[in-house]
Amino acid sequence: KVVNILDIATQEGNNALHNAARYGHKLLVREIIKERPSLTFKINHKGETPVHVATRFGRRDIIEFLIKEMKDYKGIHIGKMRDKFGNTPSHGIARNANFKVMAALAANDTESLRRINNMGESPLSIAISMRLTNFAARIIDFNPETLDDIGHNGQTPLHVAIKRNDFEVMSVNQNWSKSKMKEEDSPSLCIMLLFNKDSIVAYIKDNNKKIPLYLAAEKGSIGMVDESQHNLLDLAAMNGNVDAVKYSLNLVEMEDLMNSPDVDGNTALHLAATNYHSDVVTVLSESQGS
Repeated sequence: KVVNILDIATQEGNNALHNAARYGHKLLVREIIKERPSLTFKINHKGETPVHVATRFGRRDIIEFLIKEMKDYKGIHIGKMRDKFGNTPSHGIARNANFKVMAALAANDTESLRRINNMGESPLSIAISMRLTNFAARIIDFNPETLDDIGHNGQTPLHVAIKRNDFEVMSVNQNWSKSKMKEEDSPSLCIMLLFNKDSIVAYIKDNNKKIPLYLAAEKGSIGMVDESQHNLLDLAAMNGNVDAVKYSLNLVEMEDLMNSPDVDGNTALHLAATNYHSDVVTVLSESQGS
């Protein structure tokens, strides 16, 4: 019986396309999928497709080529393929911080950025854990909903960013200039950024019942956090974030900061009123009267 060389696999279960992808032989990859396109979706003993192998070895040109050539082949999307650890190609691309490859994949399937592996990791949480701040920011640009994904221990990427002290990730899509970021007061900066964006993601609890805001407060001062001397309560009030105001008022440390003025002499109540946040004004007024 004559055996086609394309049907031969190594002890690891790698076929010809796995090996061509691993070593970056683009012309060979092209010829193989021309002859046997189905090999693109064959898995080795680790459950890896050739695309997974290419991402693991950082073969950008191979990944881009396979994504383009095999787009929606027989209804199977490359971005949805998982290895035995639950990793999609996006997880591998995140570990290699290859933005152009991620862009090529996300252009056809932004949901690929939201898939969680068996370890509870999304591509975004991997990027944050590896301190790949710029890459993490680009993932959020592609799909802001990645911030809502819940992974290991019930934590969102925001929980991970706070634990890693990665405050730039939390300032993505905010209009805060780097001149406002005080290196010596990073935990407080973290809170400032959280309250600058009225998002429910700041209130998602992990398995330990801790919201990102609680973790931020745990990590440091809640006093003066920006150049205008706005504290945690001020920021919540000026942004009309009534839930954050209520949370802040429950902090013991806030008793001394309730009526603390900023550089312009405004307290949290003044800031809420000036910005027409009537619900916040009501909460603050009732608190002062109690």
